[in-house]
Amino acid sequence: MKTTVIFLAVAALSSSCVNSPAQTSSPMKLAEGSETPCIILSNDFLAVKFIPEIGGKIISIKDAAGTEFLDRGKKPYSSRTPKMTYSDTEFDGIDEVFPTMTECKMPAGEFKDVKLHPHGDLYRKKWTYSLDNGILSMETSGFELPYVFKRTAKLEKSALVLDYTVTNNSSQPLPYIYTFHPILAAKTGSRLEMPADMKVKVSYSMKGWLGKGGEIRKLGEIKNEDGTPFLEKMFTSSSGRYWKFFTEKLSKGEAILAHNGSSKLVMTWPADMFPYLAVWCSEGNVGGQNHIAPEPSTSIEESLEKAYAAGEARSIPAKGTDKWQIRISIMK
Repeated sequence: MKTTVIFLAVAALSSSCVNSPAQTSSPMKLAEGSETPCIILSNDFLAVKFIPEIGGKIISIKDAAGTEFLDRGKKPYSSRTPKMTYSDTEFDGIDEVFPTMTECKMPAGEFKDVKLHPHGDLYRKKWTYSLDNGILSMETSGFELPYVFKRTAKLEKSALVLDYTVTNNSSQPLPYIYTFHPILAAKTGSRLEMPADMKVKVSYSMKGWLGKGGEIRKLGEIKNEDGTPFLEKMFTSSSGRYWKFFTEKLSKGEAILAHNGSSKLVMTWPADMFPYLAVWCSEGNVGGQNHIAPEPSTSIEESLEKAYAAGEARSIPAKGTDKWQIRISIMK
């Protein structure tokens, strides 16, 4: 079936887009009372919702059965401002993190020593957008840095295909780290399918059960507090736990989130560009939310300064571009 594009609305201060057969173009209301477009790409397999003017955020991925694969926070969506922090946002859906994850200074290039905001620029920006034959094109630019970040979205059967082009308009190479930031819905029994011999670097966990920060561990050797294997019992809804780790360098850019008795979400990306996977989890700890966030990233360092010093930052040539693709597929 040919991909269709639909504008949908909400009735009150809600993040949900409600299908109204009699109305094909209507805005979505935000917390402060203003309105913004909510766009859906849909076919026989998927319906995916975007709010371009709210940081280019993807807020919903549903299959034909109506199963939601993205987590939703409790905050109503609100307009973006330059000074907001990521904690001011809804902490859900899919955001783009560029050119750094944690606050730091630009380590090199024409804008060396410029202060960079935590989680970068993109989630705080209003993205422009256009629609053409089932393809949603969205783009925005940096606050302090002269780049243009463009993402196109289309559906191919049960896959959402995201193509990226980042253009550096400065006179010198532009270093960056990029992190794809999908916050996926999870429930008891949900787990990432990962090999037991994979090594991970512990970032943190509640009461340190995962290990000490910076410790390198094999996933197959990690036990939960009750002694069960972590890989077999990775997630328990509303247990109150939280944790984060980085994988070792990957040869294949793939993450598979499986749910008991349900479909799997398969995410793929170019491992030669983004060789690490950060995995963050909230088992009801953050705002009562239950989610797993597998985040492909340029570096095991979350600061562009540190990644650059470690030789793990990417760089866009002067007046050049960097391109990549991320696919999210729903599999039975």
